[in-house]
Amino acid sequence: MSRTGSDRAPLGARLLQRMNSQGARYAAFCLLIAFAFILGGGSRADIQSLVVLRPLSILFLAYPLIMSGGQPLDIARPVLWLLLALMALIGIQLIPLPPDLWLALPGRDGIAEIGRHVGLTGLWRPITLAPGRTLNSLFAVGVPFATLLLLGLIGRVPSRMLVWPILAAGAATALISLLQVIGPPSGPFYFYRITNNGVAVGLFANRNHNAVFLASLIPLIGYMAMYAEARRPSHRTLIMAACASGLLFLIPMVLVTGSRSGALLTVVALAATALPWWFASRSNLAARSRIWGKIAPAVPLLLFATTAALVYATWRLSRSLVFTRFSSGELAEETRLQALPYMVDMARDYFPAGAGFGVFDRAFQVIEPDGMLAPEYLNQAHNDPLQFVIEGGAAGAAILLVAIGWFLRAGWRSLGRFRQSLAEGRGGAEFGIFAWLALAILLGASIVDYPLRVPALMCVATILAVGLDRASRRR
Repeated sequence: MSRTGSDRAPLGARLLQRMNSQGARYAAFCLLIAFAFILGGGSRADIQSLVVLRPLSILFLAYPLIMSGGQPLDIARPVLWLLLALMALIGIQLIPLPPDLWLALPGRDGIAEIGRHVGLTGLWRPITLAPGRTLNSLFAVGVPFATLLLLGLIGRVPSRMLVWPILAAGAATALISLLQVIGPPSGPFYFYRITNNGVAVGLFANRNHNAVFLASLIPLIGYMAMYAEARRPSHRTLIMAACASGLLFLIPMVLVTGSRSGALLTVVALAATALPWWFASRSNLAARSRIWGKIAPAVPLLLFATTAALVYATWRLSRSLVFTRFSSGELAEETRLQALPYMVDMARDYFPAGAGFGVFDRAFQVIEPDGMLAPEYLNQAHNDPLQFVIEGGAAGAAILLVAIGWFLRAGWRSLGRFRQSLAEGRGGAEFGIFAWLALAILLGASIVDYPLRVPALMCVATILAVGLDRASRRR
């Protein structure tokens, strides 16, 4: 019996061919997302699982470079340039400077004075106040960069292929959240030493990050449901039922986290996701289906009524922590609000060089007033745009402004594609507008928190940014 050419090929060549198949590429992409959620649910530099995740991200980063065979990857260039600019800025902050140049930097007077008292003068020092923290920040960018390269290796797959792994991670963290709520406060389903015991944190260390992630899933669930209706796949009914069930399960899980920002963003996400449905119900697609044309306009109203019923039931049955925190009036007393004026002063004092990425807590302790001293400390600014300026200075502010400009421009383009889809009777199942909404939820939470400093959410944000860029540019 004769063998084919592929059978006669050496075992190594056949293995390499299989590793470079489209299925293997997509499996590597899904595997990176799984590792990011299992090992990267917290942002603290001393989390032990990051010791495993960081080397793994480097391996995943090498995989597309090797398998591409020197061919260019289909990379979303705006996302690539933003990540490269961030990495370059962090790297520059680690370069030692001559003593005179370092002393000319703003905010270094106190350190120089201490150095003179202990005899440490004439040293070459980097821009950053804590090189170890900044080096950790540089390694942290490895997870989103590996995600970006894997997406470039996969190429322009259907958008739903990007959504399924995120939704699978959402299902896992929602299920873990349920087990945490019904289990003991210090049970085995809390995976981090420093966490919010007794409430639903899911696969994360912080309840706010879990709630924000679940809220960001709402636009993606809306996209899958609209895709199922507009494109009419073979399993349309099953997908629609799964989306509805997931949404009904997700909302109570957000409420039991006790996260006020997560609860507010869930309301915003529901309202924003209902709008495309309402406009789609008035499109040509609804006109082609008599039954759907009658039902579709009522979907947003039904969604609102169901959500209101779930919120009321959660409050009555469990006295959800989020309602208690809203009614307690403790918001004005929180440390992060008391510290806001001092953080604004920090941004001014360290401008334009910045204090160095990853060193916010150390820099804040230098100016922390006596009245704010407590057993707990402010690990992050809980205002990522402001913290980005504190740590990155003028260059960090420039990167931030460019990123916001690209985000708004891509959103405007996606809105135009959505309107064009409705005008042509294609039902509005455009991924761009839903990816923009999901990414807007994460960015909105960054104003009062720091979700995009968590490796798992870095990975999700990169996927959404790449999907948004491709959808907004696709002809």
